[in-house]
Amino acid sequence: MSKSIVVHAEFAGVQLEGVISDGVAYVAMLPIVEGMGLSWARQYRKLMSDPVLCSIVAQMAMVGADGKQRQMLCLPAEYLQGWLFKVNPDKVKAGVRDKVIHYQRECFRVLNQAFTQGQAKTDYRVLAVDSKRAAGRLMTDVMRDVMLLDGKTPKRHHFMNEHCLLNWCVTGNFARLDESGLNADQLALLADLRRRDAVLIARGLDYSERKAALQVFASEQRQRLAIPANDAGRLSA
Repeated sequence: MSKSIVVHAEFAGVQLEGVISDGVAYVAMLPIVEGMGLSWARQYRKLMSDPVLCSIVAQMAMVGADGKQRQMLCLPAEYLQGWLFKVNPDKVKAGVRDKVIHYQRECFRVLNQAFTQGQAKTDYRVLAVDSKRAAGRLMTDVMRDVMLLDGKTPKRHHFMNEHCLLNWCVTGNFARLDESGLNADQLALLADLRRRDAVLIARGLDYSERKAALQVFASEQRQRLAIPANDAGRLSA
């Protein structure tokens, strides 16, 4: 999804900031570093010299609590805990030690709640629904154009069957789908499947070839999005 969701969370008297972009949660590092009482210049150098962290940090546009937009260096939220525990409480100033330990114990939990609950969760699902619908329009447009180029007449059941195939990849049921029963990650998966199907249709793959390719793609995306599968290897609806 191309849109972003900015998230704010107050922790230990500090306004922390994060953003969800293309389904990935990022945390702004400056407020965390300063909130811990550490030197931003020093921690910035350590971040950029770390062989793993320097490859995954990103500059993200954020609107702060003051309403101003700024570029901030961010770390994917899943890596925050690892960074926090790279800070040795025994090697900081005595007045900072307790803050560092407090952040190591509680900061990730507070930010994770901000990313997964409340308005951020609602906004993320809204974006997922919009993305799914846009991908559906793309898929049907490509399918219609390819059929017309092949001298075939597109019928309603052609599009319905294709949507049911993708729904089956998500829920295990070859049927129409009630999107209200899907969470944001499942909706994101369905959007990805529709976009991939549009590519497969444009490449001229027949139904059985698309079905096999989409099954493999769905399995890969489930792992990426950490969506649980049921006993039959299909998604839980």
